[in-house]
Amino acid sequence: MKLVSSLIFTVFVLLSISSCKKLNVDGEYQPTSSTYKSEQFLSQRKQPLDTIKFEIKESQERDTIIVFPDGNQIRFNLKESIKDLWGNRITGNIEFHYKAALTHDEIIFEDKQTVANYEPLVSAGAYYFKVKKDGQTLKLENYEISLKVESPQDLDTEMEVFLPSETPNGQFTWQNETVPPESMRFLFANDTVTNPDSTISSRNYWAYSPTLNDTLGWMNCDKFYNLNAPRTVYTLRFQQEDIQLLDDMAVYVVFKNFRGVMRAYRNGDQFELRSIPIGEPIYVAVVAFQGIDLYFASYSTTTRANHIDNVEMQEADEESVIQALKNLQ
Repeated sequence: MKLVSSLIFTVFVLLSISSCKKLNVDGEYQPTSSTYKSEQFLSQRKQPLDTIKFEIKESQERDTIIVFPDGNQIRFNLKESIKDLWGNRITGNIEFHYKAALTHDEIIFEDKQTVANYEPLVSAGAYYFKVKKDGQTLKLENYEISLKVESPQDLDTEMEVFLPSETPNGQFTWQNETVPPESMRFLFANDTVTNPDSTISSRNYWAYSPTLNDTLGWMNCDKFYNLNAPRTVYTLRFQQEDIQLLDDMAVYVVFKNFRGVMRAYRNGDQFELRSIPIGEPIYVAVVAFQGIDLYFASYSTTTRANHIDNVEMQEADEESVIQALKNLQ
């Protein structure tokens, strides 16, 4: 049940939902005792990791490719590429961990909004790679990541590599990595990638040889949304009886015309999203908790100058909320 506040005054504060969290080396926020229930609810729907076990023998020196279930790959040298954090060569049993966030709901569940420098990004997907031995993170050097591209619009030479970062007030963001042109290439349909273990043909790939972040983690393939397009501040206001829900609320904006998700943050008794493009059709999803009660709102609109929406929250069950988020495509 919603509780109506009996306070006779309201204190306006600028509050970031994620300001109490800390981004770790994998681009993930560390859970804390003050993590919000709305965020916990969403993060429980994250994709599981795909794990491929691999043995490196002392005598092996050739190049090889690890192919993940969805066709994405890492090419590396068995002798030179995999090392511990002190630069020593690794042999024996190792594990490659991988997952991808390719749909709007997956991006929301991973809390990986497609934003850099507070500007929206057009994404070809976010990907997580990690190499470990006996639970310890390893370094990967002189390697190439090849990402399968599902749609022609993702084969865009303006795409860049972005790595996880955070804003001064603790909000998740991406930061583009400076990549030499020779470290990026595009493999189009009917190109063939061959290695001693397998042959993969007739697929589109976006290939990338990283220069930073040699312990891997999250990476994103993006380009900035048209920087010349007009922007506005998008404001969500709530009914008085819903104000207390703002203490544990997550607000996401999903773009209909491209793969992109932005997160709005609280400012007093409303939520705001700055620098959102004008004239874009969007979905809006709002998840909130009060105690054990779950509340939800979802609707479609088209952004306009000085856009303000009045949102009414409704009590909901978990299954219907998750299904609604999965339908935001």
